[in-house]
Amino acid sequence: MDQVFSQMVARLTGVKLFNVSARLQSSNRGERLAAYAYLHANPATEHLDDLIDALVTEDKPYGEYQAALAAERLVQTDPNALNPRLCKRLDDRLREVPGGSDRASVLRRILQYCRR
Repeated sequence: MDQVFSQMVARLTGVKLFNVSARLQSSNRGERLAAYAYLHANPATEHLDDLIDALVTEDKPYGEYQAALAAERLVQTDPNALNPRLCKRLDDRLREVPGGSDRASVLRRILQYCRR
């Protein structure tokens, strides 16, 4: 799956016409995964709210992990993009995922930006 995701990132790098919001809100897992790949390749903090909404409702651990990595990348690009509502949503989600999981590790790293 990592290889497929890497190929998605490579193909989406520099793409301009891509409806990120629609794909983040899609019921189709593949479309959501494509949105996460797009945001890995083209960080755009204006999509952070939609990305975190997708992250906390993602129904597959791999998708949630990639959404979390994309969110971390966006937050690294602009730490001020996180607001208290997003921080709370991430904190609530952290309480629901297994503590030793990769997802939890990424969520904890993102939440460090909330405490600055």
